[in-house]
Amino acid sequence: MPPPLSEECKNRIVRAMRNGLSNAIIQDIEQVGDFVVRKIRRNLKNYGTHTAPRHKTGPKVRIPSDVAKALQEYLAQKPDAYQKEMVEYLREERGIKCDPSTVSRALQTYGLREANMRHKRRSENAGREAAHASADGHHHDAQIQVSRQDNASGLG
Repeated sequence: MPPPLSEECKNRIVRAMRNGLSNAIIQDIEQVGDFVVRKIRRNLKNYGTHTAPRHKTGPKVRIPSDVAKALQEYLAQKPDAYQKEMVEYLREERGIKCDPSTVSRALQTYGLREANMRHKRRSENAGREAAHASADGHHHDAQIQVSRQDNASGLG
């Protein structure tokens, strides 16, 4: 698959189209295929630019921004809350019924908890890695000593 066209190249093709050049001439000048030129011409006609707008996939966030602020305040009071607890909070305090996946999308969309969770995960992982390294360190040293002995005796 060829690399994507640069913005500069797309802009040159658009200028050539606006100057009335045919697809075949533009292909020869820019060294691109027929499909590329036709696609840019179609996008110009449909969207007014050489690139079609991005498709936004996935369900929309169903938690409005004012409720997200309330959720943010709740997380400030209880930063280690699970999503199920947040769902209960929204149902009891705000009268909003939703699933944990909706809360997850809202957290991601509004950027409410990302930094906090990363920090928590890093500290948990650092503790695990330190414990794992100390436990494996002795075993690893023993393997190195055995392999050195094997090499010295001609076995390895």
